[in-house]
Amino acid sequence: MKFKQIIWLTFTILCMMFGLLRAEKIGDIEGLSKPSDLALDAERIYVVDGAEVHILGKMRLNQLARFGKQGEGPREFLLGRSGRGVFVFPRKDRVFVNSVGKISYFGFDGTFINAFPTGSGSRAARFQPYGDRFISMALETSSSENDFGFYLSILDRNLKPVRIVQKLPFIRQGRLEFPVVRPEYRAYRDKIILLDTQADAIKVFSGEGNKTDVIRLKLNKIEMTRQYKERVFQFFKTNPLTRDRYEMLKKLIRFKNQFPMIQNFWVADDRIYIQTFMERDEKYAFYICRLDGEILGKRFIPVQY
Repeated sequence: MKFKQIIWLTFTILCMMFGLLRAEKIGDIEGLSKPSDLALDAERIYVVDGAEVHILGKMRLNQLARFGKQGEGPREFLLGRSGRGVFVFPRKDRVFVNSVGKISYFGFDGTFINAFPTGSGSRAARFQPYGDRFISMALETSSSENDFGFYLSILDRNLKPVRIVQKLPFIRQGRLEFPVVRPEYRAYRDKIILLDTQADAIKVFSGEGNKTDVIRLKLNKIEMTRQYKERVFQFFKTNPLTRDRYEMLKKLIRFKNQFPMIQNFWVADDRIYIQTFMERDEKYAFYICRLDGEILGKRFIPVQY
């Protein structure tokens, strides 16, 4: 997804949060080369661009702080093989940055506070702060090969597992099957919210990891479309990481007969914003729900890939 499109999605979701009937674009952010993550709070927008973190004012898009570069120092972050691996999470009194092998804390003006290593053996892609603890999802196995899968876990402040909240199976296949919907999770106040791709549902857990609600959208299944297939092939044909191997990869690409119900979700202001694959006039349908699953409404939002 191009960064301007990420910004568009973020601002349109913001507009929904403010109760507007129509999403209005506020603006674009220029001068970024490899944006990979974005977060927001009541006053600021946080953008990860390679190994840099940019903090901007939410309404005027003015830069408030900028810090980070690739490396292993106090204000530096290591990236993964894909050139990504830095995630930002704003909290009440500081900014939390999760990079490869390290967790760092900064002030809102970019002042470095402290950092501690996550350990080279850690296989979790992201550690999300959750009160004085963390949650993470890692691809792991237990004592038997049958237990290989994605484990969503609560960790203590030293990143030691406290409880497994949910295990999702990892399905091995020798082909690329689309659409790919990844398990996603969010820590929100005293709840953990998970997109269970196996169940095609949003699951809500208490702070201790007990399941409290399951949200399923009762929609008609959407058949695979020619337009979606063309977009996927075009992505592989033009992406710098795949275009040299496009002819080989094209033979491995397969498509599901029908789209899943849920594509992704976001949480804010005690609402869950669920993105579906339902399209109309180049816009995707978002369902707005309470945390207990009650559906409050639907909006069509322009999201491009």
